[in-house]
Amino acid sequence: MKLTEILAPDFDLAMTLDSGQVFHWEKASHGFVGTIENRAVCVEQRGDLLFVAGEREDLAHKYFALDHRLAAICASFPSDPVMNAAKEFCRGLRIIRQPKWECLATFICSSMKQVAHIRQISKRLRERFGEARNIGDYVVYAFPSAERLASASEKELR
Repeated sequence: MKLTEILAPDFDLAMTLDSGQVFHWEKASHGFVGTIENRAVCVEQRGDLLFVAGEREDLAHKYFALDHRLAAICASFPSDPVMNAAKEFCRGLRIIRQPKWECLATFICSSMKQVAHIRQISKRLRERFGEARNIGDYVVYAFPSAERLASASEKELR
């Protein structure tokens, strides 16, 4: 696979993908596989660099909010013990620019659920109603459109 290198200072890929914002990324080899919009992506981090396969650099850069100057944002926070502890604990965490429909649908599915269960629901919806995408040796599924889910029967959704 051809890898595109992206500069990613002040970024922690694993913390960001495991933070409970998104639920479809899976550990693979030295990184993660998943989708950005409906495109299959493999991404790994080595220091301040991301290596992305299967996608244009600009889409991954936007998705992971690498255009946000995290150091400047954190410097604007009040300096008190609670904020300092939060900044230290969440160092490198980015707010992902997830597609709006996917974000809304997984939020609806999250009511009264733990992250592990939300991941299972998201995975099942993707596998059953989403489109398969190949990336290297992996198959990932795009999140199904609102129209595709609306056309499913209640029985199929259950």
